[in-house]
Amino acid sequence: MRPFIDYYRANGISPVSQDITDLARHFERRSSAYRAMGIAPALVNGVSVIEFGPGSGHNALYTCSLQPRRFVAVDGNPTGLRALRALFSEYPAFTQPAIVESMIEDFDTDERFDIVICEGVIAQQNDPAAFARHVASFVRPGGVFLTTTYDGASALADQMRRLLNLRLPPESSVEQRLAALRPLFAPHVATLSGMSRSFDDFLLDVIIQPMIGPLFSIVDIVPALDWDFDIYGCTPTFVQDWRWYKTLVGEARHFNERTVDAYYANVANFIHHHAVLPPHSRLDGETLLRKCTAYYEKMQAAQYGGPAEYEAALQALRDTIPDLQRLCPPAARPVAEFIAYLEGDENALDECYSFWGRGQQNVSFIRRSAH
Repeated sequence: MRPFIDYYRANGISPVSQDITDLARHFERRSSAYRAMGIAPALVNGVSVIEFGPGSGHNALYTCSLQPRRFVAVDGNPTGLRALRALFSEYPAFTQPAIVESMIEDFDTDERFDIVICEGVIAQQNDPAAFARHVASFVRPGGVFLTTTYDGASALADQMRRLLNLRLPPESSVEQRLAALRPLFAPHVATLSGMSRSFDDFLLDVIIQPMIGPLFSIVDIVPALDWDFDIYGCTPTFVQDWRWYKTLVGEARHFNERTVDAYYANVANFIHHHAVLPPHSRLDGETLLRKCTAYYEKMQAAQYGGPAEYEAALQALRDTIPDLQRLCPPAARPVAEFIAYLEGDENALDECYSFWGRGQQNVSFIRRSAH
C-alpha cells in the first residue's frame, strides 16, 4: 500500500484543506512559517516555484499571492487537484499554477526551481530519505527547499490517540469510525486554539488513516540531504549559534552538525507544545526519541494485528513514562491518564485533553552553489 495516496484515492478525499474564511489570518499563518524558514515575501516574487503534494491548494494560494514567475503543482490525488483548480479560479490575480497530475516519485523534469516545497508528505513514506532526495533534486544551486519533518517525540500525542481508533472493530468503515470518534475527540480538539483545518479532516488524516512508513526526524533528513544541502531555518526555532560569521568558512561551517546537536539536546521540548524546558544531554535525547519511536512502530504493528500487538503498543507507551517524568514532566501525567482511560477508568482524563506535541517541523535547506 502506498502511503497517503492510496487511502485518499480509495475514499475520494483530500483531508488537508485549511480554513480560509479569514484569508488574511490564513496568510499570516503561512507568512509566519515562511519567516521562520528564512523566506521573506519579496524572495518569492518573480521566481520559479514547484510544490509537491499541494492537496487542495490552500497553502499554495498564499505562495501564489506573492506573484512567483512560475508555480508548478504536482500531485497524484485527483480529488485534491479538482479542489485546487476550483480554488484558484476564484483568485485570477494570483499566479496560476501549472498542474501536473503525477505520482510524486514518478515526476521528472530537466527544469530546476528557485524554491521547491514538499510539506506533510515525506514522513511516513515507505522510504522517506529517498523520497526527500528525489524532490530536493529539483532545487537549483543556491535555491531553497521547504519541507516538514515529523518524529517520534513531536508525534507522540497524536500517535498515542490513534489507539482509540484501533479499539474499533477492524471491519468498521471510514464513516463508522468518524461517527464513533467524533464524540471521543471533541474535548481534545477543543483545546487546540490554532486548529486551522476541519475536525473531520483531522480525524481522517491523523487518526484513521493507516500509518505506513517510518517517521522522519530532523536527524534523519539532515544526513539524507547532506550531500548537497545545508539547513537554513526551522520552526520551532531551537538552534542558537553564537559563532562569528567571519569564522564560518570551509570545514568550519558545520550548519548541519550544529542543528543535529541542538535537536538531540531539545527532544523533550518537542513532546508537549506548552513545555519550554532547558536542554538535556544528547544521550537523554537519543534515549527519549528511541522510546517514542518504538511506541510508534508498535502502534503500526497493532494496526493490522490482534490483541497481542495492541497490548505491545500499550506497553511501549508505558515504557516512555519514566523518561517523560525525568525529562518532560508536563507530558508524563497526560500519558499516564490516557493509559488508565484505555484500561477502563472513564474518569481518568484531565490534563490529557490539552496534551499535544509540536507536530510537524517546517524546515528549509539551501542547495550549495557550485564554485
